[in-house]
Amino acid sequence: TCHFPHELNRTEALKDDVDFWHGSLTAQHQNTRSTSQATQDYMDRIRYIAQTKPLLLLSHAYTRYLGDLSGGKILARVARKALRLEKGDG
Repeated sequence: TCHFPHELNRTEALKDDVDFWHGSLTAQHQNTRSTSQATQDYMDRIRYIAQTKPLLLLSHAYTRYLGDLSGGKILARVARKALRLEKGDG
């Protein structure tokens, strides 16, 4: 199987990043934060897919990796080429 929920869980690492860049906001606002309806719908859908068809999350994770960790540079290059745009256009 290609589904490793424990190995791919990034919650603690992401909290550490927020704490580093924003001075421990997670501790200050843990009980006061709210989730938008769009974010809740997104999380619910990801959980549903993880439970019913976890292999579908591979393409999602790959796209998120490219977009989030590479700053979208790779995706921008692909989009520019596909749309025949010059650098700086669009």
